[in-house]
Amino acid sequence: MNTSFKTEKVNFYILEDSSRSGLGGGQIITCKIAKEISAERLAKKVIIMDYMKNQAMIDRLGIMGLGIDYWGLSKRKNIASTFVYIANVIAIARRSDCVVYTATRYASALVGMCSILGKPGNQKWIVHEHMIAPNRRLVAWAYKRLIHKAQLIIFCSTYCQDSYRLREESRPRCIIYGSSVAEDLKKTGCDDAKVKEMLRNDSGSTQINAIYYGRVCKEKGIFELVSMFRRDRSDYKGSYGVKLWIFGPASDTNAKRLNELTEGLSSVSYHGLVEISRDLLSLFDVALVPSWDFEESLGLAAHEAFAYVKRALIASKSPAFELLLAEPGVAFLDRDKNIYGQIETAFTNGLENCPKHLGCEGSTTDDLIRQLKKLIYN
Repeated sequence: MNTSFKTEKVNFYILEDSSRSGLGGGQIITCKIAKEISAERLAKKVIIMDYMKNQAMIDRLGIMGLGIDYWGLSKRKNIASTFVYIANVIAIARRSDCVVYTATRYASALVGMCSILGKPGNQKWIVHEHMIAPNRRLVAWAYKRLIHKAQLIIFCSTYCQDSYRLREESRPRCIIYGSSVAEDLKKTGCDDAKVKEMLRNDSGSTQINAIYYGRVCKEKGIFELVSMFRRDRSDYKGSYGVKLWIFGPASDTNAKRLNELTEGLSSVSYHGLVEISRDLLSLFDVALVPSWDFEESLGLAAHEAFAYVKRALIASKSPAFELLLAEPGVAFLDRDKNIYGQIETAFTNGLENCPKHLGCEGSTTDDLIRQLKKLIYN
């Protein structure tokens, strides 16, 4: 016999795969939603099942006493761990009296395939799309039909939703949620004092401190950005010193490559993963988002940079950034121009009147929780 959600709380399963992204924007949003659901007591237990154990996510969640369980299924990515993940996703997809929230396309496709056989009794399914629709038409067509039985689809931006071209008359309920997470960024973090001390010890009165924070990988453009710092240093004749500070998770391979690129380059330094806060971002003068060849669907770091650094150079021409690129204090990061000169121009353009808070697109966190509450208990 099915238990009514109106009279008894059920488990809320979040199916995540952070093996590729580490702690990217999608994982930060997953952590935010998990903590909000637990705080609002919308579920008996919030259970995050991740392909691989991700210590950065565990630290971000601060799990102790929050009513959140985190299952990191594997220590490394291989064929065996993939089969373990698939088996667990299918097992959860066949459970009744629960909410299944798929935060990655891989899991959404698996749950969609299981739903073809018939959905278990009293199960609610939520899809959160952090990526734009697949480029290949056949794959996009198949995937849209697999997620069609979800009760709610959350898109991270209007651009993300538009890329799926879901028919108005037959699509599931949809909402936009993503950029508002930038305004939910904590004011202070545990690494604020450490970073402030680093800057104090390194910076002169005429040094412009630029920041990149996010995944350290080729598709995010960070390697090309560092190469620009090496390429352009001898041609820069400005009156300021310029330094790039890099923060973010990196695989062993990518960390090694970055260290090789920065060797002997005093204008760039890498400091691994830190806790990002409003106060930490406000220590820097210009934020850089160098994802020229990556079509961002949201770009959470860019939204946070606009809100709290106030000056940002954004490389991606993705339509997700159209609103940001139209704002004062935000300019296009040109790979063919001197990087030091671009940073100096951004710094000296006089942005004291630049907005301190982001005009967010789509739903706020409170709006999202109301939608989830309505879905779960109706």
